[in-house]
This record gives sequence, C-alpha cells and structure tokens, in this order.
Amino acid sequence: MDKLPFLSLDNDFLLNSLELIILLGVTSLNTRKKPTLNNGKIQALLYLVKNPHILNRVLRSLNKKEVKLRRNEINSVRTISVNIDSLYKTHKLKEILQYAVCSNLIQVSSIKTETVYQLSSRGQEVFSSLRSEHFKRVKEFSKHVIPLRSKSINQINLLIGSELKRHG
Repeated sequence: MDKLPFLSLDNDFLLNSLELIILLGVTSLNTRKKPTLNNGKIQALLYLVKNPHILNRVLRSLNKKEVKLRRNEINSVRTISVNIDSLYKTHKLKEILQYAVCSNLIQVSSIKTETVYQLSSRGQEVFSSLRSEHFKRVKEFSKHVIPLRSKSINQINLLIGSELKRHG
C-alpha cells in the first residue's frame, strides 16, 4: 500500500511568499507611511501570523484585542506541538525575500543602518488579488500584529518566548 505524501505548508515556498506579501501589505508602513519591518521583525511577525494561538497569548499579555480563533485554529496538531524553528532559522525567509525582490514584489530601503521592506506597486496588485478564505485569515492575523510593529525584535522575541514557556 502506498503512503500518502505529507505536505508541510510551512515548507511551501509559494504559500510562504504570498503570506509574506500579505504581512507586508498590512503592516510594513507605519502611520507616517514609512517602512518599519526589517528581517528580524518580519520573521517574528510571520511566526505569530502562522501561529495565531501564540499571537493571542502575546496580545493578551499586552492587554490588546485578541483574534477570534476558529475551532481548527485552536484544536490542531500545530497548537499542541509548537514548532519554533521558523522563529529562529533565517534561511527560508532570506530565500523568500530574495525571490520577492527579484520578482519586483517588494522594495528594499535603508533607514539608518537597517534594511526595511515594503510592497512595490506590483506587490500591491498581488496583495489586492489574494481573496481566498485562507488569505483573508492571514490578513486578519496580520492586522492584529500591528501593535507589535513598534517594538524591537528583542522585545517581540521575549514576548513570544515567555508565552511559549508559560504555556509549554
């Protein structure tokens, strides 16, 4: 009997690229329309978007409004067995960022000594075209990480780390 292949969505390059486009489309510019997201923040915020049960714990610790989660977002293998690799291993994100830059989906800027990202006009078009139910949820989760955008990467990682330790 042949085994069915196991497809890990965490490793799907196209899906991860589109989720990055959504995160940048929702969060990359501050209220003054200045780009704010560097590699570290993108990595941490994407982690929270992909793990909304952890996002809610972090939001709760900051007394911020939580996302209303669906049953399948609460009771799943992902919520029981949390994978923290994507929070600390940067090679996948770097590949996706390189692809997005080469595809003219995102623009790279330098503010002081920091490299920051925002959507290009082509990236905005792709962002606007993503209307499936999954991408609507990613947009909703991305809206909820906006309060974290002003925090340093160390603060964000400390918040995530303390919530992971607290809830095992």
